[in-house]
Amino acid sequence: MGKWNYQDLAYFDDATMILGLNTAKEPDSMVRPVRHPRLPPAQAMDRRGTAYPTMVIEVGHMQTLPDLHRKVALYFNPRTTIQIVLAVKAGIPAYQMNIPAIELFDGDPTSVPASAVGGFNLDLWELQFVARQEFNLP
Repeated sequence: MGKWNYQDLAYFDDATMILGLNTAKEPDSMVRPVRHPRLPPAQAMDRRGTAYPTMVIEVGHMQTLPDLHRKVALYFNPRTTIQIVLAVKAGIPAYQMNIPAIELFDGDPTSVPASAVGGFNLDLWELQFVARQEFNLP
């Protein structure tokens, strides 16, 4: 899947986030500003002090919608600094959405690059296509 902006945003997966005392999740994909400071472990998503992403992407191919709703609620808890959770249920029609840039940059309008003032367009059909390939689904 294409990436919006390599200079200002970091994209990653294969990372487990601590969401509570006995809760940890590994989202399908995450986005965070490149210039994000390390945090004390008690405020970080892992023991290395990694900052939480500002956007989490979950693609549900086997999960039900209620399962995805419960997962979204876990990401929006007092411990995290996540601003956007995009949960996409596989099987949706072609659709475009705009992600507000200010939310990806921790709500700080001064950190949004000029090229991103209008936000970032996300093609949910492309996201679904990539997820189907990744999970070997028809």
